[in-house]
Amino acid sequence: MSYRDMTFCGFYKGCVNGNTCDRALTLNVRRAAKAAGIPVARFVDPPECFNKPFSPSVESAESNE
Repeated sequence: MSYRDMTFCGFYKGCVNGNTCDRALTLNVRRAAKAAGIPVARFVDPPECFNKPFSPSVESAESNE
């Protein structure tokens, strides 16, 4: 058994959708789980839904010239 019977994501801060994600392991989630005395299940690796913000690399910019 884990808090809210779901797996939470500690990678949410680096995800494009992190601010709206229901699985974000926020401070509020941690506090609520601690108050309830229930452990939190968390992803070991970024989940499939993880979307890294786009940042153009120098290499891709040079190839467009």
